[in-house]
Amino acid sequence: MCTASEDLKVDMHIDTLNQHWGGFQVLFDRDRRELEERVKEQRDKEARKQEELRLKEKQIAEENQRHEREAAAIAQECEAIERECAVLKVPTYLYF
Repeated sequence: MCTASEDLKVDMHIDTLNQHWGGFQVLFDRDRRELEERVKEQRDKEARKQEELRLKEKQIAEENQRHEREAAAIAQECEAIERECAVLKVPTYLYF
């Protein structure tokens, strides 16, 4: 009789432990899913930032190239104007 009572107590404790374990497993699974979701969101956010940065750098590079082309064109115009001015200058010795 004692043995049956003790066995019943042990079985009840085992059932209680299994219930607790199941509850903790549910909590653990929920926390794991939440963590995985946060990690995924962080990765996506970082990927978006990297893409924005890449596009911004590309835009800046294109703008710099445009400025360089404009500067080169202006420099060529200046050289052409200076050549024209050199041709049009009247030597000072001709004034006398």
